[in-house]
Amino acid sequence: MALGFLKLHRSDQALALLSADHKAFNLLTWIAFRASRKTGEALIGDWKLMGATSEAAYRRAKKRLEATGLATFNSNRPEAPAAT
Repeated sequence: MALGFLKLHRSDQALALLSADHKAFNLLTWIAFRASRKTGEALIGDWKLMGATSEAAYRRAKKRLEATGLATFNSNRPEAPAAT
């Protein structure tokens, strides 16, 4: 089954991310692999499958991608009801 392909540009930004934080680069690759061409969104969150050693490491990688402007994240978890 053909799933398409991923395209990676050899850029200074990509090389800097790979050199500085290979976990963030790995997460970015997972996001690209799972992204929908129709919506431009990817469902992620299963950090163990993605190879993160801990949830904290996964969150750090997400923060790095947001800080560099390579990705934005939105939670699809429903909000907990407010305590009264």
